[in-house]
Amino acid sequence: MVMKRIEVFVPTVRTRRAVLGFTGWPDAGRVVEQTFAEIKRLLPTERIAAWNLDGFWHTDSLRPLVSLDHGQIQRLEWPEYDFFLARLPSSENILLGLGPEPTTNWTVFSQELLNLLKIWKCKEVYILGSLYDQVFHDEVFISGLALNSRGINEMKDLGLEQVKYSGPAAVHSTIMEEARNSPLHCVGMWAHYPSYLNGPHELLVASLLQKLASLFAFEGDTETLMENWKQREMQIQNQIEHNPQLREDLHSMARLKAAASAVSQKRGKLLRMDEFLSRNMGGHQEIDLGFERGMTMASQEKLMDRYTVAHFQEIARQNRFAENSQIPHDVEMCGICHPEKMSMNPFHFYLKVVTQSIKVRRPRLDEELLAQMNEDLAMMGVSRELSMDQLLRGEEVALETWKDWIRDALATGLSLLAVHSGTSLDFDLDEEKEGGKEDVIESSVLEIMEHQKRNHKTA
Repeated sequence: MVMKRIEVFVPTVRTRRAVLGFTGWPDAGRVVEQTFAEIKRLLPTERIAAWNLDGFWHTDSLRPLVSLDHGQIQRLEWPEYDFFLARLPSSENILLGLGPEPTTNWTVFSQELLNLLKIWKCKEVYILGSLYDQVFHDEVFISGLALNSRGINEMKDLGLEQVKYSGPAAVHSTIMEEARNSPLHCVGMWAHYPSYLNGPHELLVASLLQKLASLFAFEGDTETLMENWKQREMQIQNQIEHNPQLREDLHSMARLKAAASAVSQKRGKLLRMDEFLSRNMGGHQEIDLGFERGMTMASQEKLMDRYTVAHFQEIARQNRFAENSQIPHDVEMCGICHPEKMSMNPFHFYLKVVTQSIKVRRPRLDEELLAQMNEDLAMMGVSRELSMDQLLRGEEVALETWKDWIRDALATGLSLLAVHSGTSLDFDLDEEKEGGKEDVIESSVLEIMEHQKRNHKTA
């Protein structure tokens, strides 16, 4: 019956494995759609069939498109579900299916879909979805759904989380229920998208893509995605910084997550992190302190990284960096107190902490920062003064003065971290530069400049 509504563009389709996705409600943030686009970018693909979804659609959800010419109907187009074949490096083909989620007759749709997969000799199917959840934007959380022990084991191998859920269903659930009594092996993958975001989430797409690359043995190149995510993350941080209500909402979410973790007695450390948020940040924290769950959150080092950065950011916000050694904190979670627990090069980590702290203390290029630069010039016996216009135009002398101010701030921050505790390390910026760390230092300088300049525009 399904073949009457499907147009096949190749004579014979044979494929052992398939990846299916649906746009619309089960694709929060369009993560699924973007993941399919990345697969098509990485693998040679060919469109093999189109399924007319007439009969699976309410017109109050989406109306068909009509083309008129000279008073006559030339074409009437219902939404379509498209199928592609992607060729793996092993020369095996995998079936890709993507289209809008049907709005009616899910059982019939699922039965016809499984029948079509059977005709095409498909034995394994993986269904991708994305849902809104109370997660942070720097948190990667992908859950799984399986029908049997084989599927559960595969979920574990892929690093998919097992979650409890009760609420509105997607067509994915109907497909899997129909597949339960068939020989078809079926696993669902759900990316959890932050409820407070809009727009792309390249970090989630990259993670989902890597899991599929591991599953199907192809090169999951995510370099471009991660470069785009760095820019996107800066935009998100900027939005948080200028939205007090959003900051408070995220603070509350962190508290709830920490409390839930404490009740489950699975991660006692996270309660201490929440106590830190409540005691020391007063609802005005920089939201760099994410909260991860399950296997994606098991990294003690990642938690230490976030705790440490957030702690010193708040110290910088209060302008108490000079007395940082006297401020109570969770010593066991502090990467400055315990650099040996961090796999990152110690200098790189110390530099990261100081860089993020400067971005909080001096978040924008403003008249106050300009006055400080001119004061430093005067102390060095330089009679000329910089203007804001010179800095914004990027005049060479002005930029070098700006960079020198940031380098001095970095050097000062490192010297203050050296006396943070009896176990903290002492780094000299000039010595590290001469020792081959010039690139990472310059990268931090440019990161701070870009942050300050961007915030000048939004001030």
